[in-house]
Amino acid sequence: MTAIGVGCPVEPVWQLLAGRVVAAYGELERLVRESDLEPDEPTNQAFTELVALCGHRPEAEVAAVLADARVRAVTQRLRQLCAAGEFRLERCWARRIAAAADPAGELRAFPYLDNYRALAALEVQSLSGLLAAGAGAGRALARVCVLGSGPLPLTALLLARGLGASVEAVDRDAEATALARAVLRRLPGGRRVLVCSGEAADFAGVSSADLVVLAALVGVDPVEKQGVLARVADQMRPGAVLLVRSAHRLRTLLYPPITVDELTAASAGLLRPLAEIRPMTEVVNSILVAVRS
Repeated sequence: MTAIGVGCPVEPVWQLLAGRVVAAYGELERLVRESDLEPDEPTNQAFTELVALCGHRPEAEVAAVLADARVRAVTQRLRQLCAAGEFRLERCWARRIAAAADPAGELRAFPYLDNYRALAALEVQSLSGLLAAGAGAGRALARVCVLGSGPLPLTALLLARGLGASVEAVDRDAEATALARAVLRRLPGGRRVLVCSGEAADFAGVSSADLVVLAALVGVDPVEKQGVLARVADQMRPGAVLLVRSAHRLRTLLYPPITVDELTAASAGLLRPLAEIRPMTEVVNSILVAVRS
């Protein structure tokens, strides 16, 4: 393809975008070597630019970028870097909030607080709508289990407030659970959340939960995620609801996706899909909701 009157080739938009994604990946690898992705201005800027690249774009453009050999070669590693960066960011702010003279004020300074609130509100409203329509457990979601809650347990806290539920926040990382407990002791409503150490695939509380929430970063590897889903589905009681955080389009470069068909297959048919929600807003994660048969 040649630009009219110029005589030089014009690179298609998707190729330019693919190149920018690979360049963003290279910058994150450099920051791993220099700072291990600890939150600072260069690291925050790198992730901000990457998230912006993965915003809503035409479907054909998205398909071409994801099929690009350069992008395919770095996708799995890019998700790992995003997971590491998110953990370090949450750990940093958990320490700040737990140590602050005004922990609620410190939380308000967290730059992604609105993103967490928007996602939790979307989940609460979606669940309320589905239950009102007669799907799912058929009763209030009084007991909630969040698998992969991390060091800053905002999802667990926001769901406890939004659903009026008691929540178990589960993580296998000892540092994450210690920080989560410290944060919840300092924030209003924190007593409604019980922090537990354990593996997502084997947590005993799943069997008595009305709602199980699987965080997007539980199982960054697709095979691992499907294994977790199989174990969780097997332990859930009939009528309980599963909410899985996923990703779609270019946002699959940030988080591992899980499709409706993969969810059904992983659970050997034990999970009946109810809804799939793919926001085109600033909310990055998409949501799959299913009920245990």
